Amino acid sequence: MKYLRWVLLVVVLAAMTGCGVRTLYGNLDWFAMRAVDDLVTLDDTQRMEVRMQVENRLGWHCATQLPDYATLLRKMEADLEAGRVGTEILRGYGKELFGFWQAMQWNLPEDTMGVLTSLTDDQAEELLESIDERNRDIREELESSTEDEQALDRARGMERQLRRFFGRLHRDQKALVVRWSRSLKPSAELNLDMREAWAVEFAEALERRGQAEIFKQDLEELFLRTTDDWSSAYREVMEHNRERTLELFTDLYESAADRQRNRLAGRISGLADDFERLACADLPADQPPRQ
Repeated sequence: MKYLRWVLLVVVLAAMTGCGVRTLYGNLDWFAMRAVDDLVTLDDTQRMEVRMQVENRLGWHCATQLPDYATLLRKMEADLEAGRVGTEILRGYGKELFGFWQAMQWNLPEDTMGVLTSLTDDQAEELLESIDERNRDIREELESSTEDEQALDRARGMERQLRRFFGRLHRDQKALVVRWSRSLKPSAELNLDMREAWAVEFAEALERRGQAEIFKQDLEELFLRTTDDWSSAYREVMEHNRERTLELFTDLYESAADRQRNRLAGRISGLADDFERLACADLPADQPPRQ
């Protein structure tokens, strides 16, 4: 039940889709509660517990994370202005972004333990069925499309996202996106296998939710996994795909016209402005250590 990841996920989606970051961030509590409602039917006491945890985590996020987002974007802005663009620079950005994601994960066991412990058997069954249903939907969609169709969908999706930052792509840039999509190794099947295995482990953990210390350890094991816990096959695929994506971004920038570079710089500067305005005053917060 990873509903608190919506805090970071929605902000990232806002940046990628061109939606107003400030508008979405102000409604993150609604998005989080909607995500929970889609998974399991809670009683009033449980919903109050979840809402309290969401509000506390949003306060922590606003005070301790948004300033870091703005700092990273200002760094990107300075690098663009100085012409420092390349796979190594982008790889560094990726590590910082992954650090933000880890910071969000760090609190999940504590934040979710209370409501998960309180689930009745019927609620636990409903939650597990919701997770399984989503995995079945993903598998059906995966099995209904060919690799060529998936590559085409990836290229179309990437082009839509890039237009938010670069504007209309020219023919050579579109060709770069198609080449990138075809160069990726298939990861959806491996990712789904991991999701399904995680669901089995989560179901086993829920059976022990009445044993506080054991259940806490179960949640830490489930929610605080790192790339070291990936299978070697999945890690190899993801590293390959990451490198191809970094190369794509570098090639796109090198091929960009002045108007496209100016649009990119303006977009990044605008996002930094948004995060700086949204950042709360410092609050006493249980900021987790960076991994």
